[in-house]
Amino acid sequence: MEEQERQQTTNQALPEFLYHYTTEKGLYGILEEGCIWATHYRFLNDFTECLEAVDRLESKTQQLISCPTGQTALAKKLKSKDRENWLDALKSRLRTSDMYVISLTNDSTNDSNSQKPGDRLSLWRGYADDGRGFSLEFSHESLKEKVQSFATQKEMTFRFERCLYGKSPEEEEKIQAITTMWAGFVSTQNIDDFLPFFAFIKNQSFFEEQEWRFALLRLPNCKSEDPVAFHSGQFGQTPHVAVTLDFKSAGSPLKRIVVGPSPDRDHATEALNRYLEKNGISDVPVVVSGIPFRGR
Repeated sequence: MEEQERQQTTNQALPEFLYHYTTEKGLYGILEEGCIWATHYRFLNDFTECLEAVDRLESKTQQLISCPTGQTALAKKLKSKDRENWLDALKSRLRTSDMYVISLTNDSTNDSNSQKPGDRLSLWRGYADDGRGFSLEFSHESLKEKVQSFATQKEMTFRFERCLYGKSPEEEEKIQAITTMWAGFVSTQNIDDFLPFFAFIKNQSFFEEQEWRFALLRLPNCKSEDPVAFHSGQFGQTPHVAVTLDFKSAGSPLKRIVVGPSPDRDHATEALNRYLEKNGISDVPVVVSGIPFRGR
C-alpha cells in the first residue's frame, strides 16, 4: 500500500508554487505570528469533509462484494469483516479525531483569464473578503519541509497531497487503494493509520478550487505538549494548530504576495510594503491583482 501511495504521489504533477487566499486580518496575523494555521477538519466550510470518502468506501465495498464474479481475495476479505461494526468505529473515530488541515490552491491549472497565478476571481470572492484580501505564494517544497518538521516535533502524522473530486479515474484509483488498505486491517485499533487518507477526497462541487492539502493528525496518548489553540471563526470557537514558518529566515517558504482587486489596492500595497520592510521580511515582492473587479 505504501509503495502504491508513493507511486501515485510521484505521478502527480507537483506545482512549484501553491497559494493561500485570506483576508487582510488573516494576512497580517500570519506575518505577525510567523506561522500558518491548520484548522480542524470539522470546522471547514464543507460539511461533508471526510464523510464523502467514507460514503465512497462504503459504495466501493458493496460493489466488490456484490459483483457476481467478486470472488477475489479482496472481496473475500471484505465479506469476512463485520462491516457495520467497522464503519461505525471509523465514523466514531473521525468525529473525535484531532485532524487538522492547511488548504492551498494550485493556480497553475487555472484556465480563466486571470493575468497571474494567485489571482483567481472566485477565490478572491470566496476566501479573501470579496477581493479586499491577499493571496500568499508559497514554495511547496519549502512549505512541506516546515510542516513536516512541525509534525515530527509534535508527534503528528503528516500527509501532503492533491485533493480529488467526484468520480474521476484518479479518484477511483484512490478509493480502490483505500478499500484494499481497509480490507487488510485486522483490528479497529489500526483506524488512526487510515484517517488522513480521507481528507483528500472532496465533493465535486469544490472542483474549481484545485486544492492541495497538508493533513496533520495528532494521535491519542502522544507525549508532546498539546499544540491545539482556539480562535473565533465562521462557526464559533474553532480549534487550530499554528505551524511555524519563520518568514525572516533564508529558507522562508513565502515567495510573493498578491494584493486583491479592491478599490483601495494602491493603499493596501503601500502599507504592506512598509510593513514588510519594518519587520525585516525581505525578498517578498508585492504585486497587485490584474482583475478589474470593484467588489462590494
